[in-house]
Amino acid sequence: MRRDTTLETALNSKAYKRSKRQTLREARMTEKLEKQQKIEQERKRRQKHQEYLNSILQHAKDFKEYHRSVAGKIQKLSKAVATWHANTEREQKKETERIEKERMRRLMVRSGGRKMV
Repeated sequence: MRRDTTLETALNSKAYKRSKRQTLREARMTEKLEKQQKIEQERKRRQKHQEYLNSILQHAKDFKEYHRSVAGKIQKLSKAVATWHANTEREQKKETERIEKERMRRLMVRSGGRKMV
């Protein structure tokens, strides 16, 4: 058992008073409050966990949507590049054919003129 000094006794006179016994009614109220607190803590814990799960699901949706849009942009860009190359190749082919026809026409004009001479 601990011995108190006079100084402690002087400061805390209630330390030597007999504590009041808890009545049955108070015990029930205390138990009820403790039970309510536990229920509230459990509810908050579950709610926090549910919010966490919802945030994970939302992140997954955002992640999928972002990468789907990026893939769409890449596909669109690659299609545009392929179209540009096809058009450029077609135009070059037309230009070479035009140049060849012009060359043939000039040859015909020159050779036709020489045959007459």
